Amino acid sequence: MKKLRKNLRFTVILVDGKRFPKIVRAPAGRLISDKAIDSVLAEEATIIEKFFPGREFRLVPLASGDFNFIEMPKEEAELRAKRTELQEQYSEAKAG
Repeated sequence: MKKLRKNLRFTVILVDGKRFPKIVRAPAGRLISDKAIDSVLAEEATIIEKFFPGREFRLVPLASGDFNFIEMPKEEAELRAKRTELQEQYSEAKAG
């Protein structure tokens, strides 16, 4: 059984070191479930995409159960995209 939480904290961290912390609190008398956490993180990813178009972020879970969205340097984002592309090509070739 997963742990229910009173609040969820995450921080958006840009390459230049700027930080944008945010806390999402459960309504009074309620708790945040894992399903709700996934929903909040997806919603926040959409907001980040809106405010930082063209930038790549990775989601990093913290030991506390909170999360960071960390901007990847352009070079790292390009390498990850190339790696994903190569993995997809390999999977297609192996399946075919």
